[in-house]
Amino acid sequence: MINSLSKENRLALIILAIVQSILLLLLHKSINHTVWPATSPQWLYALYTVAIGLPLFLYLGATHWKEKANGITAVILGGVLFWLGWHAGWLSAPLLEDTNYRYHGGTYSLSCGLFVALFILAFFFRTWREHGRLEYSGLLENSWRNALTLAFLALFILVFWLLLFLWAMLFGVIGIEFFIDLFIEPEFIYPVTGLVVGWGLGLIRGRESLIATVRNLCEALTRALLPLVALILILFLAALPFTGLTPLWDTGFSAALMLWLAAILLYFFNAVTAEHEQPFGKSPYLRRLLIVALLLLPITVLLAGWSLGLRIDQYGITLGRLRGGLVLLFVGLFSFGYAALILLDRGLVLSRFRRWNILVGGALALVLILIHTPVLDLHKWSAQSQVARLESGTTNPEDFDALYLRFNLGAYGTNALRSLQADEWVADNTELKENIDNALTATTRWRRQVPAQQNDIEWRRAQFQLLPGTELSDEFLEGLDPEQQNCLSGQAHCVLGDIEHRNNRYRVTTTSRPYMHQAPAWQWRNEQWQFIGQVRRFGCKSDEATVDLEQPFSLVESEFFLFRNGSCLFQLQPSESHVRGFL
Repeated sequence: MINSLSKENRLALIILAIVQSILLLLLHKSINHTVWPATSPQWLYALYTVAIGLPLFLYLGATHWKEKANGITAVILGGVLFWLGWHAGWLSAPLLEDTNYRYHGGTYSLSCGLFVALFILAFFFRTWREHGRLEYSGLLENSWRNALTLAFLALFILVFWLLLFLWAMLFGVIGIEFFIDLFIEPEFIYPVTGLVVGWGLGLIRGRESLIATVRNLCEALTRALLPLVALILILFLAALPFTGLTPLWDTGFSAALMLWLAAILLYFFNAVTAEHEQPFGKSPYLRRLLIVALLLLPITVLLAGWSLGLRIDQYGITLGRLRGGLVLLFVGLFSFGYAALILLDRGLVLSRFRRWNILVGGALALVLILIHTPVLDLHKWSAQSQVARLESGTTNPEDFDALYLRFNLGAYGTNALRSLQADEWVADNTELKENIDNALTATTRWRRQVPAQQNDIEWRRAQFQLLPGTELSDEFLEGLDPEQQNCLSGQAHCVLGDIEHRNNRYRVTTTSRPYMHQAPAWQWRNEQWQFIGQVRRFGCKSDEATVDLEQPFSLVESEFFLFRNGSCLFQLQPSESHVRGFL
């Protein structure tokens, strides 16, 4: 097979890949040795974004490496990538003096969003350089080329490293561990992987006729599956009048399933119409089935939007729902656009579909870049929504999830909490202020830092709500370990009560929080309260973990240690160390 890529261009790919690997190695070593740029999150993220994103674009988009257009585009794109990385670094930087916590949740979003955006921009750029305009056939061909090139490259790298692993293991069996030690060194991994990337890209891009063959096979398989996808969509919508919409709202993930179905149908349709002006031209029934599915597709999008809207109305805008809304927006643009074109043209006029695909695809790449800048950052929108719901009274102060802002929204969430902390109306609400203070001093999402006043006896006493017949002594409160007792986190809303069982006295706790299903328990032995295990709440008749503060815990006749309060059922479960004490 003739290699269509010149030696000069293959050499350029290898040099670029090696330079990229050396830059990544230097950034890796700066992290290990805690030196600049690792000490500055903005610089670290910005340099990583440029070092990964810019070569990726050139791998997929550049054709002839001596063209000036490559250099001009690289300079512009490099500046944009540096800005995106700088913003991501600011989002993750520790903003509080007494904690080194960094938010890393934006890294995954930035990686996925930029990968899709750069993938689209790369085949747009390559088509423009090859054809002088954004010709749809060229766009489609280059999108397949890039996708299959990345797939083959990933397989090539995987097999290469599996062979090195086999090499190291074989020599390790006979007592030569030099290769095991060598192959795990960053100084070996980065340059060698860079060399393999450049080498593999040269081999793959030089044999694009092979890629065309694989593409034809993929399109044939997709064509065979498209009628099944269309039939699934039609049958699903036909069943809804009989089942009602309530089962959709009860799942919590129905919007995601419907969007997946819509996205698969859209992808399969575009793959089939790539080379055919009329899909299923010899099968009019299958073509009509496809047209009906495309016309009904907006209904699926509307149902997904309705489901997502119900969640937003109940709990406000969160990062996950904003991302889901973004997917919904673009699936909706494709779906409603296709349905409108079918109705206007009374059939499938694919030239108009293709122009619509170019417009929406370009908009998708632009939006995926903008949402990772201060212009449209989803973290900012979510933080503003959560604070607005609190200030308007939509969210009760006791239900305000300050930890979500602290650990899920990066710098925007932390700044929002600090602004709330300074507001006078928050200072007048002791519970809300304590909730915000604890969130700002916490070091992890799930394990809170104990409040500063946790050693004060009266403060400890105030953390418990007592059932009738229960009294708290200073000795009991002094013996509580804040590191083990969630009741002393200032967030547990603990309810405590005493209960008699088989001539033994027990002290058990529960909480008004529905997501906390275990709490500590003690037994009165040797003139003191001794910790013996946990209380497990099995559930309540309603969704809320309601506890009747006017009634004590009451035993349930059973050979198990079951008791209840209000509508909730509990069981005492001794710890392993307590049970071993009977041996």
